[in-house]
Amino acid sequence: MNQKLKLLEHIAEQYNHSLSHFLVPTFQRKGVEGVGRFSDEHIAPDTLIAVIGGVIVDEPDQMICMPIGNKLYLHQVHHLFRATTNHSCRPNCRMRGFNELVSLSDIKPGQELTIDYGTVSVGDGQTIIDECTCGSKYCRGTIRTDDYKHLPKVLLAAYPRYMRDNNVDD
Repeated sequence: MNQKLKLLEHIAEQYNHSLSHFLVPTFQRKGVEGVGRFSDEHIAPDTLIAVIGGVIVDEPDQMICMPIGNKLYLHQVHHLFRATTNHSCRPNCRMRGFNELVSLSDIKPGQELTIDYGTVSVGDGQTIIDECTCGSKYCRGTIRTDDYKHLPKVLLAAYPRYMRDNNVDD
């Protein structure tokens, strides 16, 4: 699998192309944590911002994979061309279904797009972020792969919602 991912990374880099498609103008720069994605214009609540693309793999690769099923992950292929949406415990976006990035609230031009990583991760409590630096008064401090069990269901992406609805153990 590593050979295939290296080939896809090379193609993405060579053609300066992302597998994710943003439907509203955005730009990347240093954000809350590393590189972030920022709005170029006002985004109203419940706006479809992007369709996150990638390839389906059977093992996670750091933070550029989202769980979409039991041991299935959406890999965004190349770190330079991923959606780069950083974590916040009080996010302004959420994942709808498996790969749609949707706004939760009004987002002003220049504001960073954020999601709660606990809403897209599923697991037995492994640490995703040791010390969250989101700055929200709702900050949980440590973000784990079992946070989805305690977060509002409306915020959960499809697989974490499925796991919660069906009480499936990891």
